[in-house]
Amino acid sequence: MQLISIRTTISDLDTDKRELVGVFGRTGAGKSSLINAVIGEKDLLPSGEVSACTTVMIKVEANTRNSKYEAEIEFITKEEWNDELWPLFHIVKDNEDQEEEDGKSDNDTDEKISAVYGEEWKNIAPENLMDNKYFKEIREFLIGQKKTLTCEFLVRNCSTVWIVTEINRAAAEKEAWDILKSASSLMGNGGECRQIHFICTKSDVFESLDDHSAAAIRAHIFKRNMKAKKEVKSEFNKLKKTKFLDMDDFVRKKLTEWGFSDWIEKFEDEGIDREGLECLEDKEIDQLFPKVGPRAKFKKRLKLLQGEQSTTSQGTEEISAHEQEDAADLNQVDLPVLPQQGLNTAGDASADASADASADAPAEQVEPSASDTNDEGKRKLDLQGECSNWQLPTGKRRCTLTPGSYTDVIILSGMKDIMRCVYERINFEDNTKLNAFLKRRISDLETDKRELVGVFGRTGAGKSSLINAVIEEKDLLPSGEVSACTTVMIKVEANTRNSKYEAEIEFITKEEWNDELWPLFHIVKDNEDQEEEDGKSDNDTDEKISAVYGEEWKNIAPENLMDSKYFKEIREFLIGQKKILTCESAKELSAKIVKYTRSDLKDGEYKGVKQWYWPLVKCVTVKVPGNRFLQHVTLVDLPGNGDRNKSRDTMWKGLVRNCSTVWIVTEINRAAAEKEAWDILESASSFMGNGGECQQIHFICTKSDVFESLDDHSAAAICAHIFKRNMKAKKEVKNEFNKLKKTKKHFSEDCFSVFTVSSKEFLKGKHLEPHDTEIPELQEYLQNLNDYHSETLNYASGAQGILSLIQGARRTEVPGNKKAVCTDLEQKLSCELEKVRESMREIYSAFEKCLNEGVEKSKTSCEGKLKSFLYPKRPKNRGFYGTLKCVVEKGGTHKTKHRKQINLNMKLSSFLTDSIDEEFRKTFPNEGKYGPFNGIISMFSLDTEKLIQQFHDVELQLIFLKTEEEKIKTKLNKIIRERKKTIYNSLTETIEDAMQGCYIEAAGFKKDILKNMRDTLQKHVHVSKNVMFEQAKNVMLHQLNALMEEILKSLENTLKEAINLSLKTDHVLVPDFSTELELVKQYYKELKGSTDE
Repeated sequence: MQLISIRTTISDLDTDKRELVGVFGRTGAGKSSLINAVIGEKDLLPSGEVSACTTVMIKVEANTRNSKYEAEIEFITKEEWNDELWPLFHIVKDNEDQEEEDGKSDNDTDEKISAVYGEEWKNIAPENLMDNKYFKEIREFLIGQKKTLTCEFLVRNCSTVWIVTEINRAAAEKEAWDILKSASSLMGNGGECRQIHFICTKSDVFESLDDHSAAAIRAHIFKRNMKAKKEVKSEFNKLKKTKFLDMDDFVRKKLTEWGFSDWIEKFEDEGIDREGLECLEDKEIDQLFPKVGPRAKFKKRLKLLQGEQSTTSQGTEEISAHEQEDAADLNQVDLPVLPQQGLNTAGDASADASADASADAPAEQVEPSASDTNDEGKRKLDLQGECSNWQLPTGKRRCTLTPGSYTDVIILSGMKDIMRCVYERINFEDNTKLNAFLKRRISDLETDKRELVGVFGRTGAGKSSLINAVIEEKDLLPSGEVSACTTVMIKVEANTRNSKYEAEIEFITKEEWNDELWPLFHIVKDNEDQEEEDGKSDNDTDEKISAVYGEEWKNIAPENLMDSKYFKEIREFLIGQKKILTCESAKELSAKIVKYTRSDLKDGEYKGVKQWYWPLVKCVTVKVPGNRFLQHVTLVDLPGNGDRNKSRDTMWKGLVRNCSTVWIVTEINRAAAEKEAWDILESASSFMGNGGECQQIHFICTKSDVFESLDDHSAAAICAHIFKRNMKAKKEVKNEFNKLKKTKKHFSEDCFSVFTVSSKEFLKGKHLEPHDTEIPELQEYLQNLNDYHSETLNYASGAQGILSLIQGARRTEVPGNKKAVCTDLEQKLSCELEKVRESMREIYSAFEKCLNEGVEKSKTSCEGKLKSFLYPKRPKNRGFYGTLKCVVEKGGTHKTKHRKQINLNMKLSSFLTDSIDEEFRKTFPNEGKYGPFNGIISMFSLDTEKLIQQFHDVELQLIFLKTEEEKIKTKLNKIIRERKKTIYNSLTETIEDAMQGCYIEAAGFKKDILKNMRDTLQKHVHVSKNVMFEQAKNVMLHQLNALMEEILKSLENTLKEAINLSLKTDHVLVPDFSTELELVKQYYKELKGSTDE
């Protein structure tokens, strides 16, 4: 028997809007456990290891394609692994006694190699490290693809459905009943469901019965069970929409229409539904109708019905009255139902294709083919008839709108159906300038808004557990392993394609692995006495190689390391494609993605795993089906300070810059003193602040329920202790934040919040109530980011504007009024543009002044800054040679094995960025209500509302202009949000470009290497300082000016076009959409009202 726990309603109503929430925190702070708990999938992300570390990015998202747990594993390319492997190999093998920059041994490098190749990797010849035999389990890695496992079953195919809820609130459980109501059409007439089992769990859970006898307890349980059954059945009988299980509304309606209402009860007793009615034979009819008269009439009616069904099955699908009632009854919202007759005309194949295309992508323009010419008139009539069937909501029932509720989703779907119909009808009109504009604007109604939340934290901080808890998928992200470590970026988002759990694994390229592999191999194989950069042993490099190739990697010749036999399980890696993992459950997916995301998992249940592919993985995107927290939000589990691999580091920077929220995760027992957490925040602040779009930083202290020596205390005493420690931690963390001068340049105290959470208590509730764990607060924040209500309201506003323009174009107004209004608007537009232009001149001058000061400071101080970097305070320069060598070889940036990020380009450009930080944040704020350019764009207005009061006969045109004004301002704000990142980062990028020749020269020395590298860098900066800082200033000012000009041009051109189309277009022949306009107006009024309340 197939069982489905239906957790969401009609998936077709979903949009592609997504909010990205970044979850940050130190390893071990509990991110995986938190994520698992929050999303209710406790076994999804591996967790529980004391020193575990996720080494790749993991994305957790909803699986909307199927009902499986899936992991899509994307590898780095073979070339990337090869490029990374050889330096690692070299580091481990050169058994030199050089200290590394951070005093770390070679264990990190050794671990990376041994993770892929196993502990015996040192026996593999370097040239054999890319041999295919080491990648048998990840053949996708060899061919650059992802691997997909699919197993799907749909709600419509369920013969039985179980609705599961806790007994203590079964009859009052809103979500359970919402599931049943919303999915009834899919299970009933749209499916094959014959039975619904409403299952009340935890019938043995109760309070205050410890002193009762066993018999008394059993009696109490029985009594409560009977009461629950009675209340649930009573609640079910109130649901008119789901009565298809007793008897199909279709049958009841037909019997009433045919004059056989007296037989309804008899048909109910016989369990005759729609299918049963259509299959009735003479024998059954004789038993139902003993008398000849009624029997003859019934047979005649049934024969006609069967003939209609036969015709319908060849072309159109009948939408019956009860189905329209179902759509209207859903959540007590009146919605128009899209008629199908006009879209799927029998015998008209092109009409079918056009309808299908418009259903999937209503914004696309579907041009009729030559073969459609003869049918065009017929189709126009069909479409006119179709749109005339929209039904206005009656006055008997009103929408009860709650922002963010299912109601918003349903209304949005209804309006999209309306605009799809409008688009289709306009598409078959003459291709005029107005019609082309209308189709373009309907297409633009669709938005793709997604919020990104970045999650940072050291290994073991509890990031995975936090994410699991917040999205209520307790088994989703692996967590809890004793020595496991997340080593890749993991994105967690909604699966909008099916109902499975999926993981999409993106690999580095083969070329990147090859470039990385050879240095790794060389480092490990060369048994020289060179000191290493951080004083680290060979273990780190060895681990990375042995992870991919196994412990026998040392026996592989270096030239064979890229052999496809080592990548058999990840062939996608070899061909540059993503690997897809598809599962039924979060727990199953969690177990499958471990080898792509975690390092140091070689004991316990993972002891038999011979190959680990995290060194080859660029990012893992985990997709979760039907998750209410992820519809437009993506959580990203991020390594603290970028990555040593160039492509992974580029992705890391891009994700951090796109995070609208950042979670810094650490354990509560050392939150304020956790150096790694604060280092992450300090080092990434410029990427998130002026160089990004982060609006909120949430410092999340995990494991608030973990304490010692309280076993003998009462429950109340334990709760009091937890509360006291939580308050102390919050105060200390906020005080520590206020000490971060660099971070405070980008974020105010209002942007910083502290949470003390317990993923474990949220899931089990031994000592704390759910709200005391503060997980619900994070969940509420995610749901606010999803923001269905704003999306629906914006769509309604845009749709109202388009329909107003159409209806306004049909009117024959007094020409004088049009001319007067047009003149007023043109003058107002000119005046408003001048205000924007003047404000931008002032901003440009302010930036120019700041940058001039920054250039002078850079010229006088850059050499001292460089010298402090080139001559660190360590005895005899021990360990610095390797560091500087890596820096010049990697274009000025390097991430040490101790995960410390070095960026010489940022050091040199720091005086420039420091000079503009305050002005930049003021001009381009990530938070606040005024918006960019000191709010001048937000204040821009044509005052159309004032004109509406004066000129009622052009009210529709003015409504359209108002929506166009709001739309262009929203569009410009989005453009500014992206471009401001480019403008800010241009300072460092220009310095980086100016330094590249110097880096190449410094990396080429063979003798007196350290001295020559230092001399080359110092000489270049001394010679170039008078040019490169001035050049960086000019590049930034040029980009700023280009953005300003684009804003002014877009405002002027867009609104001039709107004025011309609405007020300078004579009466034209366009279809009548007055009914649609009234519908959308009513929806907009209801939505606006609920927002203002």
